Amino acid sequence: MIDTPALDELSAPFQPTRGAPALLSLSEFFELCVYHQIAPDGTRAAHAFDVSGIDISDSAISQRLQGLDPRWFETILARVLQPLAQRRRHPEAFYKHWRLVGIDGSQFSVLNGPGVTEALPKARTRRGTAAFSKMGLCAFYELGIHNPIAVAIAQTGESEGALASSLVKQVPPDALMMGDRYYGNGRCISQWIGPCQERDSAFLFRVKENLKRRVMERFNDGSALVEIACADGRVLKVREITGTVRGRDGQKVRVRLWTSLLDARADPANRLLKLYRQRWEEEMAIGELKQTLHGGALLRSQKVRTAWHEVASLVVAQSLVARMRVAVAKGAKAPVLRVSFEKTLGAARVLCMVLVEAGDLLSSEQMQIFSGRLMDRVARQLSGRRRSRSCPRAVRQPIGPWPRKQTSSSSCGDFEYEVTPIKK
Repeated sequence: MIDTPALDELSAPFQPTRGAPALLSLSEFFELCVYHQIAPDGTRAAHAFDVSGIDISDSAISQRLQGLDPRWFETILARVLQPLAQRRRHPEAFYKHWRLVGIDGSQFSVLNGPGVTEALPKARTRRGTAAFSKMGLCAFYELGIHNPIAVAIAQTGESEGALASSLVKQVPPDALMMGDRYYGNGRCISQWIGPCQERDSAFLFRVKENLKRRVMERFNDGSALVEIACADGRVLKVREITGTVRGRDGQKVRVRLWTSLLDARADPANRLLKLYRQRWEEEMAIGELKQTLHGGALLRSQKVRTAWHEVASLVVAQSLVARMRVAVAKGAKAPVLRVSFEKTLGAARVLCMVLVEAGDLLSSEQMQIFSGRLMDRVARQLSGRRRSRSCPRAVRQPIGPWPRKQTSSSSCGDFEYEVTPIKK
């Protein structure tokens, strides 16, 4: 992903200028952060010894993380998170010459440590206040291969809209951006239409049913050219596509889309309507990040700054696994998404463990042979094609009648005993 000299060059502006030299260089610290997310178990201190051979405590690592400038990690993210899909090898990741890119947001839960609730307020839900503070993120993913190419992580409780606004300048060239109804409105489109035009990119967003527009022209494919009013006073022209999608369960869902692809002949409405379903690959990629790679939405960190670096390290680790999946798919001559994320992650963990424990015992040729065998093992376990079935959107067991705790309460003091006389 990045070699050590380049990593040292990117880290140079953020080296500490005061105090004694740090035990771990910033390059080693970056490797530690990513290795800690890939390793199946162990503390940061144990992983620091694995990576560098230096004995350092967990508290010292936590203090170092709290003092690091987030711009250091953001600089590395901009260098590491790059598109991987190629038109000839991965046709499922493209529409014509446009790279299919999804945008969506998600949240991680942060433990209720000192200063966390002040920096990251707890969300309000229909059942009361959330148990943990939430750290949001917004990410671009290559939909055909589940590869993250840009991410923005909240530091002071920013909303998904604010994070998305900071990502607009990172719209890749020749990309078709797809988003859900959060992005299908005049405010977001007014921010996206300019950068998309500058980079020869386009967007395809789902829209809420209650948003108003004015029809300018109707096309033979059923779509229409419409005008939408933006919050900044501008009036923009987009193409509206409406339709009904019937799922495998037989239920019909009405879909309304706005796109900057205005030519109905070149991009028929039925083709774009069918194409939009690939946006759900974004949800699957975020699920791989939160559930498979991390093991859940609750972060291990107890400080806001350390939690921020934990999420950023998770994204880099997911990008590393995505590169391995692309390599396995190339050797197996199969689509990337048929390569199991979980099995590739397991191979990455085995490879990292061997590099740590026996890297000095094996030659580079032996390591290449070993890694090649790991790749072949993953390739022999390709997932089958997705089955044409649907499961009902329902829970197995309804919520019981137990009362819900809305506020926390506690009491202190000694136990009190009172004997109740026995009566006949």
